[in-house]
Amino acid sequence: MPLIIGKQTVPDRMIGCWIRRYIQFSDGARETATRVIWVQTASGMGDMRIRADRPALRHCVELADCSDSELLVLAEQDCSCARTVLDESTTPHPTATWPRGNDGFANQPVQNFPEPGWFAWREAGDCMMEWAPSGAYEEEWRLQARSQDFAMHLVRAGATPTTCLYIAGDYAMMARDCSGKAEQKKPLPEIVAARFHSRAAAEMLLDGEFSFARRQKSQSYEIQLSSLPWREGVRIDLSWAVTASGDGAHRTDPDGQIWNVESLRTRP
Repeated sequence: MPLIIGKQTVPDRMIGCWIRRYIQFSDGARETATRVIWVQTASGMGDMRIRADRPALRHCVELADCSDSELLVLAEQDCSCARTVLDESTTPHPTATWPRGNDGFANQPVQNFPEPGWFAWREAGDCMMEWAPSGAYEEEWRLQARSQDFAMHLVRAGATPTTCLYIAGDYAMMARDCSGKAEQKKPLPEIVAARFHSRAAAEMLLDGEFSFARRQKSQSYEIQLSSLPWREGVRIDLSWAVTASGDGAHRTDPDGQIWNVESLRTRP
């Protein structure tokens, strides 16, 4: 799996699309009711944590169609993107950190577990275990088929808000930051609720997008889970991303926007 472009910050076995099977906390409680998806490239990653019982909001086509209570449901979603750096020299396990850098961001102002993660692989690499060094949690991740043949991390050049694309074989995650900024270190639902007197200000904290898509045919991917529920079912053509062009370090999308290739990794 030779590195084609960019700097690789994780080992090959970490690259791919991972679905969380469970998280178990220090008190023994185990939670499986949240859909958690992690798309890891050779450098950057996108992570989505959305309740399985979140309303579909099929009557909405934009945030303006949502009631205040529906906005609060959307504010509970926990999505982020960053660089993953795995240090394999640490004990008792390799240790990962997630620096945000210039192109990483999260929709939640407060992290639930602001610490590194310990990692180990089982079952020929199909099972990835993660532990908090503090003992706060254990997570089991399962590798999805056809997600390690190809991995690509792109960042849209000069875009405001920041927009990233992570592709791992048959899976992709698009991440766009919101246009508003939460100044307070509080849970997002609290901040959104405090801004209901100015509906537009509340919506600006929720207008970012994290969308997870799976390839259907050729380079057509279908959004299967999104922080904006009305985006689910939409098909996106990513042929522009996976087709080499120019100097190879950049791509141009159908709207003429330039994207920087932060890393590109393929199997030989």
